[in-house]
Amino acid sequence: MVMNYFGTNYTQSYIAQQCGTNNSGTIVYKIRNFLNSKLNSSHQYKYVYTSQIHFSQGLIYSIDKNRPVICHTKTNDLSYYNGHISWHYILARGYYYGYNNSGGTYYVKLSDPNNNNAYYGRHIVTYSEINNAINGNAGLYIMGK
Repeated sequence: MVMNYFGTNYTQSYIAQQCGTNNSGTIVYKIRNFLNSKLNSSHQYKYVYTSQIHFSQGLIYSIDKNRPVICHTKTNDLSYYNGHISWHYILARGYYYGYNNSGGTYYVKLSDPNNNNAYYGRHIVTYSEINNAINGNAGLYIMGK
């Protein structure tokens, strides 16, 4: 999804091979390395822990620099997963401030590449949901430099 965002298309099998994906998944730093090897120097990425750079700071910085954020999540914290648990990468592509029944809150626009149509596609969640989903996994995300 990040490569498509920047107008470059690679097959999923090519990316998986380049990132060393296996039955256990893909390691975060290998995704970062792949992106940085294929994107120009003005679109480089780094992976960070939420304890190093709070996710809200990384999200705003990256999106404002026109770089979507790759979130390494535990999905049961996301409302549209209805409690289903998986460890999964999801793309944060935007944010905004809005109002709901309990007042104002920040929302995050996601693109989920899940191969299950129940979860696939574009979603909007509260900042708290995606932050909890990232911290529920290892607290890692990949942001623009």
